[in-house]
Amino acid sequence: MSPIRALIVDDEPLARRALRSLLADDPSVDLVGEASDGPEAIAALHRLHPELVFLDIRLPGASGLEVLERSQTDARVIFTTAHDDYAIAAFELGAIDYLRKPFGRERLLRAVARARPQVLAARARSAELPSKRAAATPGTPLAEQLRYAGEPERPRRRIFVREEGAVVPLRCEEIVRCASDGDYVIVHARGREFPVYLNLADLAQQLDPEQFVRVHRSHLVNLDHVASVAPHDASRLAVTMKDASRVIASRSGTQLLRRRYR
Repeated sequence: MSPIRALIVDDEPLARRALRSLLADDPSVDLVGEASDGPEAIAALHRLHPELVFLDIRLPGASGLEVLERSQTDARVIFTTAHDDYAIAAFELGAIDYLRKPFGRERLLRAVARARPQVLAARARSAELPSKRAAATPGTPLAEQLRYAGEPERPRRRIFVREEGAVVPLRCEEIVRCASDGDYVIVHARGREFPVYLNLADLAQQLDPEQFVRVHRSHLVNLDHVASVAPHDASRLAVTMKDASRVIASRSGTQLLRRRYR
């Protein structure tokens, strides 16, 4: 395969130089550019179209997380940072790996090896898109066109949460319900509560709509964990989960549930 086009984003010149040195003998990576702050990183992503980004978290102008959200890049991301308190948010944004500084060459190359199959898969999808788009005729509905293009992602099968000081995967079928709590979502699973740095609307879009229903602006429930549904008042339903927790559906959420349970 041709080398992976990679971008380094770090506000510390010594850190950028260290990464260049660690990657110097790896012919599978082609460093196409560097950036030292958030706005510069966003511009570089749009200009250089890298396939892989080594991204610091704390940057002047915009954090690494904000860079990803604003740029809408398709590049695979390896976070390289001195801080471990952003790991969950990083994995929620699809990071390949999260490297705590200082790290050595062996650890870095393991992360690159993890990224390589995803880069290859992305290249293959890009090569297929022109012919697949051509297969969608002008009268084809938009949803069908996107399906031809292979663009929508499958619902998440897992999310990442912090458990006993480590970041671990949590299978979506284990999730009982999710509750909005300011900038966080509290995920109820395994008899515990896990805070996840996402808003509820974004999380709901990533989960299987056949399995998860947003019954309230602040509550999302897994239908597989529902024990019973009963009237709460004249216009709302109460949802009792198998863990004995109870959620009162909004009026719109009640309508969704009634359609599901007809």
